Amino acid sequence: MLSVHLAFISEQTRRTLSRVLMSAGLPLGEAHGAGAPVIRAVRRRGGGLVLCGERLSDMTALHLRQTLGEEALVVVLGRENADLSRDGGLIRLAMPLSPLELAARVRALLQGEEARQRARKSTRTPGEEDLVQRAKERLSSRLGIDENTAHHLLQQMSMREGLRMACAAQKILDAGEKN
Repeated sequence: MLSVHLAFISEQTRRTLSRVLMSAGLPLGEAHGAGAPVIRAVRRRGGGLVLCGERLSDMTALHLRQTLGEEALVVVLGRENADLSRDGGLIRLAMPLSPLELAARVRALLQGEEARQRARKSTRTPGEEDLVQRAKERLSSRLGIDENTAHHLLQQMSMREGLRMACAAQKILDAGEKN
């Protein structure tokens, strides 16, 4: 499970938000006033959500977002005139929010980030894509079928045997080399 990391210059803000998030049962990571230790914490824990102010002691929220890239979702708590919007990859939440409303929004964003990171990790590598493509070509040439049908057969084999597509493709390629 991913954690929520806090990055605010004000220690009081970090303490208050820590209490709000912990009382809501959200997984709390680390809290710092600077971006560099938050970046290290996110990388150590394999991702997460960073709730921060617009400026930290060593960088802006936008610089933090650019440095973390796809590793974490960066959510900036802003003034009343801000709204829930994306700006340069940042998500902005308008304040003030009640503690319950803040916790609910952070929970929803964290769940979305967990789903996004799972999907990102489950995509094929270029090497796996190559295996799948070569297996489809072998099926197409051996069985006289088109690529879509070969893809469908490969998917069926993958599901039937409980394998990732790349593993099923490797089995097809290995079997072809034996014949």
